[in-house]
Amino acid sequence: MANRDELAVIRNARAGDASAQLALGKLYLKGSASLAQNPVTALHWLDRAAQNGLDAAWLLIGETIPVEVVWQSEAPQQLAQWYLLAWQAGVKSAGLIYARIMLGLDPDLAGSAQRQQALAVLQDVAQAGVAPAQWLLAQQSLLATGGESEESSQLWIRRAAEAGVEQAQQALMQQAWEQQDYVAYLRWSVPLAHHLVRQLQRTNCSADDAQLTLLMRSAQALARVESGMLEQ
Repeated sequence: MANRDELAVIRNARAGDASAQLALGKLYLKGSASLAQNPVTALHWLDRAAQNGLDAAWLLIGETIPVEVVWQSEAPQQLAQWYLLAWQAGVKSAGLIYARIMLGLDPDLAGSAQRQQALAVLQDVAQAGVAPAQWLLAQQSLLATGGESEESSQLWIRRAAEAGVEQAQQALMQQAWEQQDYVAYLRWSVPLAHHLVRQLQRTNCSADDAQLTLLMRSAQALARVESGMLEQ
């Protein structure tokens, strides 16, 4: 049960007091001895406080609330405005969440102009070196070209891969394998294979089909590279 001070905050927040709504959002964001941590409820009250004019509320949303929580709300498009404001205030990670929301909405809810704005924000965040934004921008570039890899999408895939995004590394590995560029394949597969072997040894688990493919292709690529070196 909430203590006396928290009960007062809850009562005032429900009565429409913006400062109390912000305070209650913070309480649910971190949790307390009497109130369990609940990011969904925290977002609800921070949103209420932001709607009532408190800049600190939308800034806190942009800094702390992940996109997975936004998707649990009834109005993600409405919440997107707070992430846009937070991005404009300098929170790069908020720009990525704004883009994810707007680009993830049904086209009937997000118009062409809004999607273009989201792509411009995403471009800014990717340019700032945020790896997940680089990977998302690469995916959007591929969607725009019907899956055809162009120079721009290839650039962002490579930058995301170099920043450690495994999906981007997997994409480059697949391209290299299809092109029979085994040196390029090994560049990305060897670190992943080493990590996988250590993980399997630590957990004493069997590899799944995708993991077995990685290990077998790495061995095959290494053999073909070594064979080519011997022929020279």
